[in-house]
Amino acid sequence: MKNYLSTLYIFVIILSLVNVSHLRAQETDSPSKNFDGIPFESVFDPMNKKFFRGIVNIATGWIELPRQLWLTFKNDGLLATPTVGLFNGLVMVAARTGAGVYDTAFFISSAPGNYDPVIDPKFVWEKRKGDYSLSLK
Repeated sequence: MKNYLSTLYIFVIILSLVNVSHLRAQETDSPSKNFDGIPFESVFDPMNKKFFRGIVNIATGWIELPRQLWLTFKNDGLLATPTVGLFNGLVMVAARTGAGVYDTAFFISSAPGNYDPVIDPKFVWEKRKGDYSLSLK
């Protein structure tokens, strides 16, 4: 019970800290600016997106395994699924979870690019630009 409460407490603190920029964006009386004259919201919004993208990719990285199994079954057939599909799935689970850890740990940094995702697509459920699974064909 104590572990659940501490996890809930940490989750509430993280959500509170991340939503500060959204609360600041709703203030209309005085625009908040940093020393360069750039609104704080434009600085913190990409950080928020990168942080939450990292958390989501850590939590949903395991979905790559059944997804890659399905893609291999669909593209290469039943015989390739237990070998190639399993290999692709395990590699993609590690890649997506690792990308999530990177995004979460370094959400303050704008690298790579301008807070761009490390892995394409950003989330496991999005449509890929190209099927990057290994294929026997």
